[in-house]
Amino acid sequence: MVSVIDKVIESIPAEQHNIIKTKWIQVRYEYGVNVRKIVYITGALLLVVLLIITIILLWNRSLQKEILKRNIIEEKLESSLLELEKKNDEKRAMLREIHHRVKNNLQVVNSLLKLQSRKLKSDDAVAMFKETQNRVVSMALLHEKMYRSDDIHQINVQDYISLLVKDLVESYAVDKKIHLNIQIEPVNLMMRTLVPLGLIINEMITNSLKHGFKNKSEGEISVSIRHIKGVRFEMIIGDNGEGVVKEHKSTGIGVNLIQIFTKQLNGTLKQLDAPGAVFKLTFDKIDVV
Repeated sequence: MVSVIDKVIESIPAEQHNIIKTKWIQVRYEYGVNVRKIVYITGALLLVVLLIITIILLWNRSLQKEILKRNIIEEKLESSLLELEKKNDEKRAMLREIHHRVKNNLQVVNSLLKLQSRKLKSDDAVAMFKETQNRVVSMALLHEKMYRSDDIHQINVQDYISLLVKDLVESYAVDKKIHLNIQIEPVNLMMRTLVPLGLIINEMITNSLKHGFKNKSEGEISVSIRHIKGVRFEMIIGDNGEGVVKEHKSTGIGVNLIQIFTKQLNGTLKQLDAPGAVFKLTFDKIDVV
């Protein structure tokens, strides 16, 4: 069969062979490269790259200008803050010096009152001088606290009132054993509130020490202060002594001072139904502008 097939294929003319090959065998030929197309593509890519580089350079230059402006502003702010801090330090030093001088002046007044009281023969007059001295000491103690405090605008109320009450007890209760119950929340108040509040406490504690334990060898004085809401505070102050005679209406200067200072603090004062003489003072923190 093979020889027969070979003979048949050999008998096919050359022209017919070419026709068969052309029909069944396709050969493609690539003639060279499309240079123009490559140039166009390369040029477009270069333009895109140059555009991106230009945008980046312009953006960097804008950032550099912005950074320079901010640096200048920061330097000015830092300089202003340093100047402001310097002025604040000078102001704090000046205020401390003022408090120190006021305290010294009040101590001089206290010494003069003490010297003057030695010439008096009336026990009532001596007692009046002593009460005045205690009022002066109350204010002097406040200025001393302001002078020694890290914050010249505010004072820890617990420290100030505790020291004030202890000084009063040591001054009056010479032959009495007085226990102190002081419960004050950790609040800070300023001079405008503390001056009238301290004088109210001075008057009330003085009254307790003078009249509350006449027939007793010992007793208790309590002071508590708590924050109610906003600028509103509450103070409970009193003793467990003999109490207040309701039929007797006091007209002394101490009562008038308490009323004046209570009004100054936008406060209300009322006696509580408790053993001894106990009062509740509701007042405002008037330091708030």
